[in-house]
Amino acid sequence: MDRLVTAISWIYLVTNTVRILFYAPQIRAVFKARDGAAAVSLTTWGFWTFANFTAALYGGLVIHDAGFTAIFIGNFLCTGLVTAIAAIKRLNRRLMHPQV
Repeated sequence: MDRLVTAISWIYLVTNTVRILFYAPQIRAVFKARDGAAAVSLTTWGFWTFANFTAALYGGLVIHDAGFTAIFIGNFLCTGLVTAIAAIKRLNRRLMHPQV
């Protein structure tokens, strides 16, 4: 059983560390979007940002696990970046093209 727990722990660490890298294409796509990032749900990405923030707090303050906390800080920063870029693009689009 200890070997299984160790294996699962390593798989969790590796997949969640690599997951941070997989935000790059989404960040790039949102950054390049010319339509105000209309396809991005600010509600969904905002919730994911909040969930990652609370997971980082949980890791740091409740279970005192530096690795877990670092992974979720990375996820928080990446989801927050997608959310912020999309929100700024949407705001800029509204300011540049106000609806009549």
